[in-house]
Amino acid sequence: MSLLLTEVLVGTTALAGGTAATLAIRGRWRCRRLYEQVVDLEAERSAQDHVLYSLGDPHLLDWLRAAQPSSDVTSLVQLPPRLRGTKFLGRVQRLGEQVTRSVQTLREEARLEATREIEGRATDDTRAAVRAFASQLASQGTDLGRSVGDMLRRQTDADLVEELLQLDHLAQQQVRTAQAYVVLCGGRPGRSWPATSFTDVVRGAMSRIRDYRRVRSQELEVLVAGPVVEPLVQIVAALLDNATRFSPPNAWVQVNLQHGTQGVTVVIDDAGLRMNEEQLADAQALLTRQRLTDIHTLGPVPQTGFPVVAELAARYGFQAWVDAPSPFGGTRALVFVPAAQLAAPAEPNAPEPQAASPVNTGVTTGGLPKRARRPAAPAAAPPAAAGPLARPAPAGAAGPGAVAAWSQGTRSGRAAAHGINPQQEEA
Repeated sequence: MSLLLTEVLVGTTALAGGTAATLAIRGRWRCRRLYEQVVDLEAERSAQDHVLYSLGDPHLLDWLRAAQPSSDVTSLVQLPPRLRGTKFLGRVQRLGEQVTRSVQTLREEARLEATREIEGRATDDTRAAVRAFASQLASQGTDLGRSVGDMLRRQTDADLVEELLQLDHLAQQQVRTAQAYVVLCGGRPGRSWPATSFTDVVRGAMSRIRDYRRVRSQELEVLVAGPVVEPLVQIVAALLDNATRFSPPNAWVQVNLQHGTQGVTVVIDDAGLRMNEEQLADAQALLTRQRLTDIHTLGPVPQTGFPVVAELAARYGFQAWVDAPSPFGGTRALVFVPAAQLAAPAEPNAPEPQAASPVNTGVTTGGLPKRARRPAAPAAAPPAAAGPLARPAPAGAAGPGAVAAWSQGTRSGRAAAHGINPQQEEA
């Protein structure tokens, strides 16, 4: 019995010793594995610190600016091999992609801003250059017209006066063309007039187009306020020029003047090409400033008519639009002048002797108007300032005396327009 107990104890002791040894070996192996894991984690942490430090490098932004637009931020950072396939590296790469996209967006915005700034400076420089050139051309045309007026003052020969009038008409067309570019480049219309009737406004517009003989107009003695006379003349001239150019050479262009409680509407009807729905919509968008235009968008063959009308209408409070068909099957153009832009007629304080006033005596063989003067009453007042253009007269014969009187009237009108006393100018 004692022997059996001894053997059991020995076996149990041996088993316990073997188990303890096995546990010791396993514990040591686990400790080694834990140590290795700690070392690996430390190395991984160190690698992560290196990546984070590299991403925080203040020179990284400079590297990104100098790199290609498609470069990824992670391509500029050295990534330790042990981080490949780790979640940390995946997060870093996603962060790098976001940074790269942000940098590319900032780069594109900076490029667009620089492009806009350069284009803006180029646009301003171009507008200033065109405005200066057109202003000089308009000034030369005005000087030419003034010189023609001086020659008209000294002439009584009907044929020579007619040729001078034709030259003056060409000068007026040159001035209108130049002023169109001045307006489109942000300049002012240029001339200044006193309060003028709608009749004279339309006549002034007629004097600035080529086919003025084909225009027939109503008369309306309602006055337009002085500051907006020249803009309105240019608007009507542009619309009349369009109407005459796009209608048959033997067709009339009719101008009606409708006076209402809210203002006056200038209605221009032609018998030319009718604008289709697409053209009407495009013109209306331009005239109402829904589609803006600029000197750079006029194309190689600039058409300044509607752009000038839109620009001046927006500046001075007019309304302009087009419609089709007109009563003659063509196109109708309308300009509304609000009551605020009208001038009250002058009320005379007491009856005064009437000054000599121009009367129609006919036109020259070239179709330009000639005027003579009615005999003035004794002690007549100085002649009143003329409007933008004397009214054309119906066809008829006139002698040299009538032409001389027309020249005198033209001189008075020019002098009044520039604020000059005709007697002083002649002296």
